[in-house]
Amino acid sequence: MHSHPFADDTVNFSGLDVENMRQTHTEFLDRMPAVPPVGVASLLLGQASVAGAYTDPDDGTLRMLDRLVLLGDDDLTEVTLCRS
Repeated sequence: MHSHPFADDTVNFSGLDVENMRQTHTEFLDRMPAVPPVGVASLLLGQASVAGAYTDPDDGTLRMLDRLVLLGDDDLTEVTLCRS
C-alpha cells in the first residue's frame, strides 16, 4: 500500500508501480506454499480515491480490482475502485 498524495478523486498506478508489483508479487508468491492458494494485492490511495491490483495465484496475471469491501463493527461498506 502506498499513496499518490496529490491525486484527488481519481488515482492510477504508474508504470513504475506496475513493474514493482509484478516483481514483488511474484517474489512473495514464490515463497508462499501452493496450498491453499494465496493471493497478494496492492492498494494505492489518493485523497478521495483508491485503486487496487492483485496477482492471480493460478496464472500469475496482474489484475486490477473492481471493488473493496471495508469491514466494520456493524456493517459492510463497498467502495468502487479507480481502474487504469
